[in-house]
Amino acid sequence: MKKKIAAMMVGFMVIGGMGSAFAAEAVTNQTPKSKLVEKVKENKGASINRAREYKDDLHVINSLRAERLSWKAQIVGKQDEILDLTVAADDNGNYEALQAAKQVHADIRVLNKENGELMKAFASDLAAFREADKAKDTVLAHSKLSEASGVLAEVNGNLKEKAELLDEIISILQ
Repeated sequence: MKKKIAAMMVGFMVIGGMGSAFAAEAVTNQTPKSKLVEKVKENKGASINRAREYKDDLHVINSLRAERLSWKAQIVGKQDEILDLTVAADDNGNYEALQAAKQVHADIRVLNKENGELMKAFASDLAAFREADKAKDTVLAHSKLSEASGVLAEVNGNLKEKAELLDEIISILQ
């Protein structure tokens, strides 16, 4: 029993010695932390300076995004109301109103498809802005941001039109 314990102790000491040899070797391959810290500080300062340059354009885009989300919240509320009215119209046998609502809903599908394409254009404009920013082409970056805000404004207009069409469906089903 004592011999087994002694053999295990020797084995652990050999494994421990090998592990510490590899650990000492890994420390010598690392760069000093001070250089890494300096590099991070340089990159952070550059990104803040770029943010200052595009601050006004980014504020416009953020406000348009907030407006888009508020339109979407209103639309969800109207869709919930339409659900209740559709079930009530079906229970009452008001099939003419359901057919009229279906025709208006076809217009909404067209708007949804257009908004999908516009959001893809918005995403590509933002990607082009990032590429122009990396290339330090400020004129192109500003133009891409203004294009993106124009696309987002068009999306908001379509969402407003969709809300009006949903109001029309609500009035048909009531």
